[in-house]
Amino acid sequence: MKLFHDNGDPGYAENSRDLNRFRCELNAYMNLREYGVCERGFVPFFYGHIGRIDPTEFHPACNISRAINIILKQYYSNTFRMTKV
Repeated sequence: MKLFHDNGDPGYAENSRDLNRFRCELNAYMNLREYGVCERGFVPFFYGHIGRIDPTEFHPACNISRAINIILKQYYSNTFRMTKV
């Protein structure tokens, strides 16, 4: 699971590149799943997403005032960081 705090929509750059990190990563995982890359094991399997969750609905004493977006993906327990050769 990967969380993204909703700090408002930053919009797009002058060259039309999307500046919203959640939207960019969500589109990437949706394309990877659509073209079968997740099923081949090259990247974590993408299960879906949950958008604009209000954290205070789950825990009234929560001090997070912004909405949260979540990407649900497969967890690998034995991972390692790749380094340059």
